[in-house]
Amino acid sequence: MKTVNTLGAAAVMIGGLLSVGPVSAAPLDANPFSLAAFCATDGAGDPLNSYRRGFFTYTCYTGGPSQTGANAPEPAASHMAVNTLDPTAGVNISSASLSGVETGIFNLNALGDQLTGSISYFIDLTPPPGFSVDDEPNLRFTLIRLTNELLDQNSGNVNTRKQITGQDTPIVPDADFTVDLNLGDTPTSVSANCGVCRRFAVTDSYNAQVSGDAGQVISMTNTYEVQLIPVPAPLALVAAGLLGLGLTSRRRKA
Repeated sequence: MKTVNTLGAAAVMIGGLLSVGPVSAAPLDANPFSLAAFCATDGAGDPLNSYRRGFFTYTCYTGGPSQTGANAPEPAASHMAVNTLDPTAGVNISSASLSGVETGIFNLNALGDQLTGSISYFIDLTPPPGFSVDDEPNLRFTLIRLTNELLDQNSGNVNTRKQITGQDTPIVPDADFTVDLNLGDTPTSVSANCGVCRRFAVTDSYNAQVSGDAGQVISMTNTYEVQLIPVPAPLALVAAGLLGLGLTSRRRKA
């Protein structure tokens, strides 16, 4: 299902796609599976690859030249930092489509016995293969959710956290959105709604020993939802009506 597109929207979308360049490499339509693959760097320290599933492209924050200093995306996100997760951690991305809602899923797993850890990354809305650059310029992130899976023992001493800063793009030049989601053992998920952004700077972190005896985080799952925008039925009716009037006018002139 695709949105109504105009030439102006197409031009803006092209700019939006080009703007991803300073943040990420060309996206691979693949699952990184491992932290090592997701955060691998080139010779300059920039991310070697971005990874895409459906409409969602993920890029590890590595602190390379394309992500810092004058090249850094705006607004600045002070929570962004080079990852401190266990090198054996897993990173899995996937996407799902149901009733016009596209969902991007970013899962961190196999976190080991490390008591604290964090990872920062960017997530962008980009057209998947099969869509041209002028498709879906009106898409925005809506629901964002953090869910964790904890080892039962000492789970009350564990905290997981998701910090998000909306990033400016040519399509959304003022992405004024920030949220800080914190989650202990109850409830098992927390969420927020955006409706503004096409790019987020995200930091996921956990502390397995907030107080008392240490617990263990088994996995953290992040979901990002987007509502696809169908062609409005009233517009289709208006277009049909105008077409009918045009045909009638031609017949009268003839």
